[in-house]
Amino acid sequence: MNNPILKTLLALSLPAVTALPLQAASISLAADADISAKSLERFPQWSHPVPEGFSDPLKSSRKSTVRTSSADGGENPALAVWASDMRYELGDTALFYARFVTKEHNDGDVLSALGASGIGGWVVTAEVVGSDGSQQASLRYSDDGKNGDEQAGDGVYTASYQLPEGLQPSIGTARSFGLEISAMNEAGESRSANAGFLYSHPAGELTGNFSDSLVDGNLQFGVEVEVESAGRFHLSGVVAGSNGKPLATAQTSVELSAGTHWVELPVYGLILREKGAAGRFVLSSVTLTSTGSMPNALGDVLTNTHKTGAYLPTQFTDKPFKKPSR
Repeated sequence: MNNPILKTLLALSLPAVTALPLQAASISLAADADISAKSLERFPQWSHPVPEGFSDPLKSSRKSTVRTSSADGGENPALAVWASDMRYELGDTALFYARFVTKEHNDGDVLSALGASGIGGWVVTAEVVGSDGSQQASLRYSDDGKNGDEQAGDGVYTASYQLPEGLQPSIGTARSFGLEISAMNEAGESRSANAGFLYSHPAGELTGNFSDSLVDGNLQFGVEVEVESAGRFHLSGVVAGSNGKPLATAQTSVELSAGTHWVELPVYGLILREKGAAGRFVLSSVTLTSTGSMPNALGDVLTNTHKTGAYLPTQFTDKPFKKPSR
């Protein structure tokens, strides 16, 4: 796929409102890469290799997804919508985007952006809707270079929405909201699309302090967290080599009381040994999720947070976690 506009839209795409646990993302990646169950048996549930050529699975799980809709007859232009993020917290300003695109008739998955001069007199609006169907806010999109719109007249319409205190979920929980986007032009044509976002209120956060050490042949990160309200938490991370390529996932679940804690996040050493990884590693992404209710209260993803000391592949364990089945 060589369409640069489509790639841009995908990079800025609108979110699904719930994120898969990192383990699920890792297993999915492994399945896509045709890694056998026998191979997976060699690694623990809490740490898996990232297949060669795949991007950071934690960052990927937080990318938004473009939603595209058109008139019932499939006429062009279609309406493509996305957002600045998949989750927001109190005081954040959510930015929602819309753009008119054409669907290529020979490939419904390929979209081409219309030039600003070819858009016509469209008015784009949206309703913010709660999970119970209640309307919470009305938004109007603009392409005037104001209120979060990056460039006037570039064909990308933008609406901004500051997350209000009155809708904030209780600590340690999150709420899903929908967006019902509508567009109408001077000729009476209409387009519509639906999207969503997560209003998150995590009960803890990462402080930004990290450590690393070699423990039982595994690379173990220490991650400092500040907990506001006691509960259960899920810590997920991805380690990359010095070249930035992701190598392995790591995750752990813990019960934590209020206060400051150091949480251990181990990466299974056999992964790094078999990849021949040497030198300094980078904790390329890490996040803390409050898991006391559904949907989970997702925290920020911190990136390129910690660079380790130097390690050799032979320092890591050469033993499979479980003996492969025959």
